[in-house]
Amino acid sequence: MLKQKELIANVKNLTESDERITACMMYGSFTKGEGDQYSDIEFYIFLKDSITSNFDSSNWLFDVAPYLMLYKNEYGTEVVIFDNLIRGEFHFLSEKDMNIIPSFKDSGYIPDTKAMLIYDETGQLENYWFCCKVLNLLSNKVE
Repeated sequence: MLKQKELIANVKNLTESDERITACMMYGSFTKGEGDQYSDIEFYIFLKDSITSNFDSSNWLFDVAPYLMLYKNEYGTEVVIFDNLIRGEFHFLSEKDMNIIPSFKDSGYIPDTKAMLIYDETGQLENYWFCCKVLNLLSNKVE
């Protein structure tokens, strides 16, 4: 099994068991069926509004797997290098910021949402992705 798949499974298990998390989605090569031994892993993790400011992402990420380095890049994304040398990008946002999802339609590519949705406690994340797909279809018909 690829090291990345083990990390993805760890993220899935943690998001499902952590009451502070309402939703998690993955993006990147593994959602497109293109992930390989050289791929990194990328996630958006949505936290309950009431705990967002108190959430310690560094401890949470260490629960995913021990890491060698953790830093925020110029976009505010937490970038981690796990001790197995796999790189990960983690966006920790408040659940109220889930409305960012429809803006992803501008990327031009919307992968299979089943591959992207890791955990969705309320169904809200899936609803945003459905809206995103509809908007993408409509914009393609207008052009």
